[in-house]
Amino acid sequence: MSNAEVERLRAYLKAGGFLLADSCCGRDAFAFSFEREMKKVFPEAELKVLAPEHPVFSVSHEIKSTAFTPGRSPGSRSCPGRSFTGSRSTGASG
Repeated sequence: MSNAEVERLRAYLKAGGFLLADSCCGRDAFAFSFEREMKKVFPEAELKVLAPEHPVFSVSHEIKSTAFTPGRSPGSRSCPGRSFTGSRSTGASG
């Protein structure tokens, strides 16, 4: 992301915006890229996995599972639900 895009995304999220990212069938490249880009947006925040009972999974529609199998390789990283702590980035710091 460019500096301008980082600033706009940060402003949007701090104003109560919501960002949902799909880990593209668990591809490590996506997880690493997403974490890298979000660190630009909130460098002071820690990225952590959301618990399955987190409200984000049932606010509008209940999401019963974040499991997936296509494209997974043994030992690869997952990104089923993430929240940044230490900032008001998502309003959902579980």
